[in-house]
Parts: sequence; structure tokens; C-alpha cells
Amino acid sequence: MRKMGVIFMLLLLCAVVVSAGELKVKMQLASGKNYTGTLLERSGDNLSFKPSGAADAVAVPVASVELLEFKLNELGLDETDLLFRSGDYEQLSSLLNEKMPAVLPYADIPSNLESKVSQWLTASYWSGDYGQVLSVAGTAAKIRSAALAKQALFYSMLTFLEQGGAARVEPFLDTAKGKGIFPEGSAPRMYVQARILLLDGQYVPAMRIAANLVAEHGRDADWAPQAELLCAELYFKTGRPESAQVVLESIHECYTSPMITKKAAAIAAQNNGETK
Repeated sequence: MRKMGVIFMLLLLCAVVVSAGELKVKMQLASGKNYTGTLLERSGDNLSFKPSGAADAVAVPVASVELLEFKLNELGLDETDLLFRSGDYEQLSSLLNEKMPAVLPYADIPSNLESKVSQWLTASYWSGDYGQVLSVAGTAAKIRSAALAKQALFYSMLTFLEQGGAARVEPFLDTAKGKGIFPEGSAPRMYVQARILLLDGQYVPAMRIAANLVAEHGRDADWAPQAELLCAELYFKTGRPESAQVVLESIHECYTSPMITKKAAAIAAQNNGETK
């Protein structure tokens, strides 16, 4: 009896695994025909697809698929737009990390997931999950979208900078592509320029750019806290710990993002140890 129970549990587990991989979609073929049904799996260049009402699945060549329209509510992705608009990047990143892997095998097929990959890139960077940024950028590369490719390169460069790769980012800024992605006078370009100078030990010119960044883009919800963190670091580097502490206290009062408060605490801990 016990053996039968174990077998039953194993069968149940297998059933759960199979159903977890099934995705409700609307499939548009290059022939112009549309089908609704269940996407079971992908095997190389073929999809196993079971049309609604059919008894068996059929093999559909990937090359014949014009568009896959996933049921976002059934994937648990119907809340992402609200989280994105509210700037709750930590929760958005957590949700996308959990839900998006199910559709990754189909990333190279045109679908309604482009906006979700875009949100995933943004949320991964602003929640400080830099390893995930580069992983999602790889997914974005499979999607035939110039806008998404540009965004992936944008966040990849910012991630390289956060990981200490200034030598890779600095020459990119002077290329035509770099000037297009990081326009002159934009908050991202000013931040990158100031951070490169900081990493190079050029604290005074870095402070000038950081101050201009705060003055010109102080209302930018994403870049304003980054600019203030940068100023705090530079105050420490230029021997003004009191000014740095004032900025850090202001950051703790004004921002609730875990990534921002963690960065502020890390800056304080590192530099307070150095100034004692």
C-alpha cells in the first residue's frame, strides 16, 4: 500500500510539472490563419501545440508562426503595468523573475511579451539585480525589436559601470551609438560621466557634473536619488564627511526604495570607516 502511495505521488508530481509548462496562447500563422489553444513545449524548430477542441497536439514549425499572443492574466503578468507605473521596481523584478522563465523558450518568436521584457530590464537595473540585467539583455537580443535592443544596450552599459567596468563604458560614450543612447545633457549621460570621473579619482570635476545633475534633473524619480548618492560619495572623497552625512540623512527621509537605502548605508559604512 505504501509503495502504491509513493507511485501515486510521483505521478501527481509529473502531472503538475507538465501542466506548469502549458501556456494558453492565440497563434497567428504566416498563412493568415489564427488558432487558440495550448502551447505544450518546444523541441528545436517545432512547437507542440494543441488547438482548442482538438484531441491531440500538432507540430507547428517555428518559421510558420507570425505571432504568439500569450494570456498575460494566466501567466500572472497582468499586474506588471501598475507596478511599473508606480516605480515599485523591487516587487516588479521579483514578479518577473518568477513568471517570465516559463516563456523564455519562445522569446525569439514575435509575441506580445516585448513590453514585459522591457519592464524586466528596467526593474532588474533599478532594483540592483545587475546579473539579471545582463541575462535579460540576452533574452532581449532574441527579440527582433530595435527599441528593445537599444534599451538592452543602455542598461548593459550602466550595469558594466556599476560592476567597475568604466574602461568599457567610457569609449562607448564617444561613439555615434553611445551619443544616441546617452544624449548630451541627459541625466543618464551626466551620471555616467560623473561616475567615471569618480572611479578615476577626479573628484572635483565629478562633483561639478553631479551638482549639475541634481540641479537639472532633480525631479527625475529614477535619477535624482542616484545623483544624491553620487554627491554623498564625492563629499566623502573630498574630505567633507559632514556634508555627506546631511545628504545621506536626506536620502533616508525622502526615499523608501530598498536599493537606494541599502546603497546609502553601504556608502556610509565604507566611508565612515575610512574617515575615523
